[in-house]
Amino acid sequence: MGTSLDIKIKRANKVYHAGDLNLPPDQEAGTGMQTGHQHLQTGVQEVLSGVVVISGKDSIQHQGVSLTVEGSVNLQLSAKSVGVFEAFYNSVKPIQIISSTIEMVKPGKFPSGKTEIPFEFPLHVKGNKVLYETYHGVFVNIQYTLRCDMRRSLLAKDLTKTCEFIVHSAQRASNFVMENEPKFSSLPRAGPEARTPLGPQPRTHSAVTTAEPPPGQLRPQKGKLTPSPVDFTITPETLQNVKEFIFCAAGVPPRVILSEQRALLPKFLIRGHLNSTNCVITQPLTGELVVESSEAAIKSIELQLVRVETCGCAEGYARDATEIQNIQIADGDVCRSLSVPIYMVFPRLFTCPTLETTNFKVEFEVNIVVLLHADHLITENFPLKLCRV
Repeated sequence: MGTSLDIKIKRANKVYHAGDLNLPPDQEAGTGMQTGHQHLQTGVQEVLSGVVVISGKDSIQHQGVSLTVEGSVNLQLSAKSVGVFEAFYNSVKPIQIISSTIEMVKPGKFPSGKTEIPFEFPLHVKGNKVLYETYHGVFVNIQYTLRCDMRRSLLAKDLTKTCEFIVHSAQRASNFVMENEPKFSSLPRAGPEARTPLGPQPRTHSAVTTAEPPPGQLRPQKGKLTPSPVDFTITPETLQNVKEFIFCAAGVPPRVILSEQRALLPKFLIRGHLNSTNCVITQPLTGELVVESSEAAIKSIELQLVRVETCGCAEGYARDATEIQNIQIADGDVCRSLSVPIYMVFPRLFTCPTLETTNFKVEFEVNIVVLLHADHLITENFPLKLCRV
């Protein structure tokens, strides 16, 4: 057995709360420092605590052991939005949220066997920056890591161990006041009344605008959690436009042409509602859907969760929508006038409270997708506002 280096965080779930007012005090029992239930504005943050474990069958000579806490926002420009070469050369510089290093042990020697070195790290931020919630996206990635480095002599390789911990930006609902419109000008936004045309739709969408960024510093979006039920009705008349498939000879891909001849479409009537589009991220999205009538047989009904990420660059803002998850809520030609429940749990790490800053935005949408046997795809889009309380 060689020399090994490991980091063990005291909390099993590795979740820490930024500005949480209601954190049970026993969650930080045994740290010997302030707990995380103080208000964010007091400057007292939660304490990240644990032990560094160094194991070896022989004594270990070293040149010092250091521990680093880092938190950053990594932005990636989409090649679809700004081009392949522009995305490669115009990489956006990571936004540093938190960075702190402490020297745990000075140069010396560890005895054989296992050595545990306890540590405590207050999660302080610099200036007016805030601890955004951990989020793993495609073009926006918010991550917090704990890295331990043990420097050794030239004849021995340095040891490094990295461990990720999770930050939740808990807020009171009374302090969550949602702004009605985005700060980014000219960005397309789909609403409850927007209709996606018939025909197969791409899973990703991109748009670019050269609007100037709004003034101000990095800040999280504030919102107020108020129930916002949405009723919807889908018929051929409510569609914005229609895409009709023209199938060609074998070996030739089908062509898609725009058509306004709605009379050629199969008649259908789909009703339903979502209980709220302002959602608590720890609670499911619920509602129901009813197929009142449909001339064409139904193949499938799906619920698609989409992330909409906007990143700033020198040329403007790149907006990209990508799928997070797709859940089938009905299979086959469902019975008419039968209520089909809508139920979706927001996945951990891949979703976060709706976030709007000077440099980037993270928003979420849900699509209700109805696939017909006549090779038509009906999509209804709903923007969502997520928060954590």
